[in-house]
Amino acid sequence: MMARRMIFIVACLCMATAAFGQRVTRSFNDVSMSEALKWLNERGGEYNISFLYNELEDFRVTTSVKNKSVPDAIQQLIGFYPIKMTVQGKEIAVECPQKASTRYKGTVLDETGQPLPYANVALLSPRDSTLITGGVTNESGLFVIPCDQQGVLARITYVGYRPVYCHCKTPHLGTIKMQPDQYALDGVTVKGERPQYQMTTGGMTVNVTGTVLSDMGTGIDVLGQLPRVDVKGDGQVSIFGSGTPLIYINNRPIQSNTELSRLKSGDIKSIDVITSPGARYKKNVSSVIRIYTVKPQGDGFSVSTITNVRNNHEWGGYQDINVKYRTHGLELFAEGYLRSAWMGEDNDINNDLFLEDGTVHVDQTGDTKYRSKSHYEQVGFNYDINDNHSLGASYTLSGVNIKNSSVIGEQQIWNNGVLEGSVWYDALVNRKQNPLHDVNMYYVGKVDQLSIDFNGTWYRRNERNTDERTELSDELDDRHVLTQSRQ
Repeated sequence: MMARRMIFIVACLCMATAAFGQRVTRSFNDVSMSEALKWLNERGGEYNISFLYNELEDFRVTTSVKNKSVPDAIQQLIGFYPIKMTVQGKEIAVECPQKASTRYKGTVLDETGQPLPYANVALLSPRDSTLITGGVTNESGLFVIPCDQQGVLARITYVGYRPVYCHCKTPHLGTIKMQPDQYALDGVTVKGERPQYQMTTGGMTVNVTGTVLSDMGTGIDVLGQLPRVDVKGDGQVSIFGSGTPLIYINNRPIQSNTELSRLKSGDIKSIDVITSPGARYKKNVSSVIRIYTVKPQGDGFSVSTITNVRNNHEWGGYQDINVKYRTHGLELFAEGYLRSAWMGEDNDINNDLFLEDGTVHVDQTGDTKYRSKSHYEQVGFNYDINDNHSLGASYTLSGVNIKNSSVIGEQQIWNNGVLEGSVWYDALVNRKQNPLHDVNMYYVGKVDQLSIDFNGTWYRRNERNTDERTELSDELDDRHVLTQSRQ
């Protein structure tokens, strides 16, 4: 009997040792990604890790891995670096998809000289400030961004700090020190807590509740402060190196980014930024953002209203009113939203066309003005039956009443250094939408070990676009072009 117990104990110890052999625990302090992967490959048991040493040597790693599998350990080492990991069985391949020969590097510190992790570093075109690519600092404040364009404008941002802009003539940016962006209200300095970031499989989780992010204003304002996320002036969201993400709010995919503008930052609990989506998403989904809101508390009626006013050379803003009634897990809601937005740009563009018989040079100016007015109305219900079952439905009526943009400018065409002609142009683009009808139904539940996540949406919308352009020239032909379309 004793012998059997000893054999059983020894067998359990062997199995535990084998299982433990597949787990990794180690602290890495400013070592190259290549050295870290080499160490993992030597101690990864049955996993075989392949990579090009010189390709990953510039990426430095500072992190502590605790009792993780080899793939999860590699994912933690990668963090937000532009590095891709592919796992096929026990074979792991690690590479940098961006094969640029030039890599912009630097270290970002806070006002006390401490490393500032998860700061956004965007590389912009010095000519028109359009985004080229970007990256995120690691735990030691270091960033490495592959980019072959010579001479860029680097924009470094972090929530609660003043943005820093650097004209980069060389790829070595050195040390960048950021200063807090505190503001005062009636003599009181306002300073919020920094958001907490947690690396997860495939991305990271950002806690919003109780941090300075909860006072940003709207969901779109919060996203603009997150690592690796870029938000343009028109509300379009993208992720460095991963394109346009699929965005969810409480397990429901959004139909329009205007939903993010209506979402109050104080109602957001946390956000997942997923840059390596797993098998639960379609193959063409390169990135995902999942927003989770604070669960409503208490029963009865509630009414909230928000007025937002902004000035960017011209006035704009929105008005929102929300009415809810809750009782025993059932929530009935209605919302109305009106928005007016204005944007403008003054552009100077120079082009050179090199031909066999000479060079054509074009100087172009274009002053763009854009005004959009939209509305949104929604009614529906949510019902939390218990911890395992939730369902709901909603009807949404929304649309763009007016969406006009105009461009006024001039072109000068030079042929082999001789002015060939000047063209004055005036363009007006008008977009009108019939209301969007949107019916959504969802059910999230769990039956024993089976998880169910059903979400269905039916929608319909008609849209008409008119593009009218007039070109006048003393030396060249006058032109009038009218384009109309319907979707």
